[in-house]
Amino acid sequence: MREHNGVFDLLIIGAGPGGLACAIEAEKHDLKYLVIEKGCLVNSVFRFPTNLILFSTPDLLEIGGVPFIISTKKPTRTDLLKYYRRVTEHFDLDIHLFEKVNSIVGERGSFEVETSERYYQAKYVVVAPGQYDNPNLMGIPGENLSKVSHYYTEAHPYFERKVAVIGGKNSAITLLCKIKLVNKEKSKTISYLQ
Repeated sequence: MREHNGVFDLLIIGAGPGGLACAIEAEKHDLKYLVIEKGCLVNSVFRFPTNLILFSTPDLLEIGGVPFIISTKKPTRTDLLKYYRRVTEHFDLDIHLFEKVNSIVGERGSFEVETSERYYQAKYVVVAPGQYDNPNLMGIPGENLSKVSHYYTEAHPYFERKVAVIGGKNSAITLLCKIKLVNKEKSKTISYLQ
């Protein structure tokens, strides 16, 4: 880990693919930068379903000119996690993981960022939070119960359970099909497709 005294040229909030790409460019231009991530490296990708096969091809997911080579046409979640770890190591990116940003105040050329660990000063801030990390909450009663999940990892926990899948895009249909495979005769799967 590098020394973090003084003012940074750039603070990057989020260590997903977008944040890593910004860090690579900062590294190439000899900027004093730091990436701050509230979870693990590429936290949003980590939260993808365990056995997910992506629709995208590897060449569209590459960053920093580092080839993303796999033996299949479509990468899996595991392939993607390995790739972004390799990219991070290749460029020796300066990243603080499991450090949550609490506030960002200031204006162009002078920002103060407070995290769960300390305060930082930076000339510029890039906020790259990702999308998968922020579920679309519906604001309905029961949404915060322990039996409700806003993320799907795999079908096994739903064996012999009543399940409601809310959503109507590819992810919802895929999830519904996978849950139906483990949820045959003894339980019912209810789906509401919007």
